[in-house]
Amino acid sequence: MNKSTFIILGLVAVLTVACSKKHAPEQPQTPVIEQEEWVSNESLPVPISIGQNTLDAALTKAAPITDENIGGTLFGVFGVDLEADGAWSETAEQVLLYDKYAKFEADKMQFVEAMGDVQYYYPLITRFNYTFYGFHTSSETDFTAYKNDFNGTFEGDALYTEIPLGRTDILWAKASANDITGRLKEEDAEETTLKGFNAKYARYSRRWYPGTYTDYQPLLTYQHLTSALHFYAVAEDEEAYNTLNGKVTVKNLSVIGIPTTAKLCIASKSTEGEGVLEPLVPATATDSLKMHNLAGVTDGLGVTPTTGAGTEIGEGMFIIPQAAAGIEVSFTLTSPNGDVYFKDSIPVPQGGSFEAGKFYNFKILVRSLEEIVINADLSGWNQGAFDDNQVADIG
Repeated sequence: MNKSTFIILGLVAVLTVACSKKHAPEQPQTPVIEQEEWVSNESLPVPISIGQNTLDAALTKAAPITDENIGGTLFGVFGVDLEADGAWSETAEQVLLYDKYAKFEADKMQFVEAMGDVQYYYPLITRFNYTFYGFHTSSETDFTAYKNDFNGTFEGDALYTEIPLGRTDILWAKASANDITGRLKEEDAEETTLKGFNAKYARYSRRWYPGTYTDYQPLLTYQHLTSALHFYAVAEDEEAYNTLNGKVTVKNLSVIGIPTTAKLCIASKSTEGEGVLEPLVPATATDSLKMHNLAGVTDGLGVTPTTGAGTEIGEGMFIIPQAAAGIEVSFTLTSPNGDVYFKDSIPVPQGGSFEAGKFYNFKILVRSLEEIVINADLSGWNQGAFDDNQVADIG
């Protein structure tokens, strides 16, 4: 990155979690609280402070990211002036924080690098009005591994990255500035309106709105961009369980007819590319995606059907939201008589499509060694239902 763009110091970056409400600025106030020295001393650099809302989705075994497990989760952060002329690139003047990362920890966000926590600053000379984007695009928790998974590419005035599907709960957020208006100097006859996040905006939001300045910091409110599928092996009752226990396992589960890689539009000058219309699209043709466990292993994963909710096969699968028609599920049933391969259509949810921010639970119901039924229900970030949850009655 162009060294004139920002200053890096090896300090803890405290990113205050801001209030989520957005409203028209109140009238500028006379400062009544003690301010940091950089607020009035324009020779000092202004720290970039980005707030993030926690996520309130229901936590499940397949681990969509929520406020219960967000600690230590890594995010990419990108800043750019959407109105500035010139092509976007890693070193373009209007680009800020390309290939930079932060983590949510102890109720606050911190910028991080391989050696630990860092602090980034706005350019001292204000030329650009920045908009910030946050994104979670890898299931890795180690910084170097997470960074190596990022493969951002600039295409015109847009930034994209490709992401393997299956293990990653893909998140995306955008923080735009509300205009603020006031007198830059007390003797000024006219008020000035500031647009976009930068050093000047940060200084004057602190001066004009000292009690509520956190409302004018960048705030990232994330969207879940994927759907999650979960599969459980269920014994119909105690009698079936006693018959099956130690004799039958369900393993090698795959979902067939879905893309295995997605393309995320992180940021774009076009309103159609900023998460408003399909920010996540297929990057590959349809194929089969294997279920994995927490360690990323896909082969085997055999489980014995149990009563009640059953036993989950693997750790769940994140897919692109899409129409359910034509998607199939396959698995192998291991029994004393040898392995039997099953494949059938997946149940279709109400509305006909798997939706972003929802997870779908499917049950492979084993009544005996001779009879297997696959059915499904839906729960998760938003409630929903199936009109007909039975796929097949085998046996």
